[in-house]
Amino acid sequence: MVLSGLTGHRTEFVVCQETGQFLAMAEAEQCEVTGNHVRPGILEDCAITHKRVIPSELSRCAATGQRVLNRLLVESSLSGARILESVAVVSATGRYCAPIEAKTCVWSGRITHPEDLRVCELTGLTIHFEFATRDAEPRLQVLVDLLDGITRTAEETARWEGIARMFSTLLRGGRCRVEAASLSPSYQRLAVCAEVRTLLGLRKRHVGLIYETANNSVMGRLVQGRRSSTGFLEIK
Repeated sequence: MVLSGLTGHRTEFVVCQETGQFLAMAEAEQCEVTGNHVRPGILEDCAITHKRVIPSELSRCAATGQRVLNRLLVESSLSGARILESVAVVSATGRYCAPIEAKTCVWSGRITHPEDLRVCELTGLTIHFEFATRDAEPRLQVLVDLLDGITRTAEETARWEGIARMFSTLLRGGRCRVEAASLSPSYQRLAVCAEVRTLLGLRKRHVGLIYETANNSVMGRLVQGRRSSTGFLEIK
């Protein structure tokens, strides 16, 4: 026997599937995935399951650096990198990407597979498709509903006076009155619609924006336009 030099009947020995060497059954170690017997010192631990397996059954996760069982890994649809399914970001269609490849939905704050993101045509902000209109030019649905006058939610009303002043500053004049506002799922953004009057109150239009509550700032573009029988018409 190669490993210890012992002799005996061939039924007492096994062949190491990695080196081809003969070794005593009592001295062999067995891979917990393939069942193959190998000489001591060859098997490695999976960092997640702690199973002892032959090296070919393990690969390194590109996100965590851990060597884990191959079956625990998925492939990024963006880069082809292999990553643990438990840390990967999955799209609505079941595609994966590494955390570092994922993007944030501005409206919800959710870490998202880029495949599921859309650019809002009104604000220029990146949002998850579930919050976007379904037309060819996706827009943040909650802001569209506010500008159309369909919804009149009154959230974060304590901030409205300050936001109205912000509107006046951005528009360089005009009497501004916040009409409605809707808070985002993350409670960090506020979709706001305001009425603006100029020319001694004779001219009226509606404006909208996404307000960041943490630092009292505007995110993305300010939207201006007027309401019609068919809905809000943006003026660019």
